[in-house]
Amino acid sequence: MSCPIIEIFCYQCGSKIKHMINVKPIKDILRNTMNRCSTCGIELNPTDFTIDLEKQ
Repeated sequence: MSCPIIEIFCYQCGSKIKHMINVKPIKDILRNTMNRCSTCGIELNPTDFTIDLEKQ
């Protein structure tokens, strides 16, 4: 059995914001970056994210 890997990307520039194994609410993850993409600086809204599942 493998653990799910969660990756969160900025919707504007596509940079990876977070890579993790444990599932956390996006709101908690974005709190660490003050709701901004650390690459392009765009303000991110936790409710604007979608979840895409890929079997690996």
